[in-house]
Amino acid sequence: MSRYLKKLQVIFKHYKKPINVIISYLLNKDIYLTLKNSNLTIKTRKGSGLISALPLLSKKGWKINPWKNMLLFEKDGIKLIQPDPGVLLQNLEIYHCFDFKNKSVLDIGGFFGETAILFKKWGAVKVVIFEPLPFHLKILHQNIKLNNLEDSVKVYPYAVSDKDGYTILSSTTKYGSGFGLHEGKYKVRVKTISWENVLKMAKEENIDIIKVDCEGCEKYLKNVPDSLINCFDKWIIELHSKEIIESINKKFKSFKSQTLEQVETDVIITRFYK
Repeated sequence: MSRYLKKLQVIFKHYKKPINVIISYLLNKDIYLTLKNSNLTIKTRKGSGLISALPLLSKKGWKINPWKNMLLFEKDGIKLIQPDPGVLLQNLEIYHCFDFKNKSVLDIGGFFGETAILFKKWGAVKVVIFEPLPFHLKILHQNIKLNNLEDSVKVYPYAVSDKDGYTILSSTTKYGSGFGLHEGKYKVRVKTISWENVLKMAKEENIDIIKVDCEGCEKYLKNVPDSLINCFDKWIIELHSKEIIESINKKFKSFKSQTLEQVETDVIITRFYK
């Protein structure tokens, strides 16, 4: 079944005034979405992903409301401004593979703050985030404030790399989680900090658990001294290619490991622990 036929089925099954939705979609105009079980109308555009995501998010229990020309998602006491709602359809519970109670967490690739907020919900006393993209940082700070976490979440506006300086991150989409060390139409120049300096800082912060989802920057861990890697015995790393999977498994050979999720053919989330 083509993706367009699937989208048509979603529109007719879940939305009021489906013909209006389809016409706006085809003419690339503003689309007004109203779920059949709701009186709330949300304005969106073609390509936002909301047509498919909105019914699934509603089914998962997320309450959705407009918020300053964006959308606010609420569930279980968590509030999130999320321009990329598909992230909330992912199984973020896989990150709950360690006991976070009274732990300090390093979050490499903080995106819009969803994992940091979950770590706090699961009992973490402190979260230190590295997130380089200006648009992500703007939403990230708003999400931290919405959840009253300003005193326990630190944010550093850097990409983690092999050295301090600058680098170019690319993506095939203007916004979202795809910016990384690969080719793409959209490019952003960001400040970088080396893995070695990040982990030295983590030692000073008494970090217990490290989560890494940085679209390729994890490959530079292979160059970090083992003595520094071994200062931390709990890691959750998203690995973004077959080569990176092999090199990081070799680097963490003294750790036990468990694959938490196969995201794509050559992309997996793995926990390393002692």
